[in-house]
Amino acid sequence: LSLSPSSFYSCIDTCSPVKERQRLHALLGLPLTRPMFRRLCAVALHQAKPHEHLRCPHLSLAPAGVPGGREYIVQGLYEYYHYLQDAFDDNGWGCAYRSLQTICSWFLLHGYSARHVPSHREIQQLLFDMKVMQADFVGSRQWIGSMELGWALQNWFQKDFELETSYITNIPGQDMPAKGRGSGFFADFFIIGVVLRSE
Repeated sequence: LSLSPSSFYSCIDTCSPVKERQRLHALLGLPLTRPMFRRLCAVALHQAKPHEHLRCPHLSLAPAGVPGGREYIVQGLYEYYHYLQDAFDDNGWGCAYRSLQTICSWFLLHGYSARHVPSHREIQQLLFDMKVMQADFVGSRQWIGSMELGWALQNWFQKDFELETSYITNIPGQDMPAKGRGSGFFADFFIIGVVLRSE
């Protein structure tokens, strides 16, 4: 089987791109759950610059070792964003911004979007434009939580695809352990996988 790149891309750009990609997925027996025939998914034979962020650091960790446990771990590539990176001091308030940047890198690296990973200021401007924050929020050192992270994530990619975020709201915050709330030392962590044990 051979595909002519020029005819393929001219059809993708002029025909119904979604239908043509679905046809190619069916023809090649590929899943419909991930984009594989978009310009963003082209294999880069050279890279303009090396990664500035760690890629998939969880791969170097030992398994959790929970007896009877089953691991559920992020699939695919992502870049790990952490406070104090990019010559930007967000120590003490930037953890959710960095979590959002990490999530955005996953969508970028998997071809769902060509949008760059947003800066703190872009995230703040987006939340202000959505009318969930006041004007003095933009350019501030104010932290955001998971609700703002979800709203920003949905709106950052709204031109590329529909994304729905959901929240666990049945446990009052004061009843959650510190690790679940993300307070203190644990505020700097971002979940990339879980281990479940049925009991």
